[in-house]
Amino acid sequence: MLTQLQERGEIRGEITLLIGKADDDVPAPASSKIIAKRIRELMAAGQLDEKAALKQAAREFGLSKSATYREFQRDK
Repeated sequence: MLTQLQERGEIRGEITLLIGKADDDVPAPASSKIIAKRIRELMAAGQLDEKAALKQAAREFGLSKSATYREFQRDK
């Protein structure tokens, strides 16, 4: 496709890019309840403060710390 576009030279007008469906083996995102439960578990078991537990949970779920905090707040 790139070769075809490069052969055209200047591209004018609109281009439509179609993207296929996601792979089935991609896990569904964790719910705020699951994230909040994990943060509470980390705080209780590991004697971590909220900030450290959020950081650990973010790593475990593959989220940013801010996204993890938002999900944690939604469950409150």
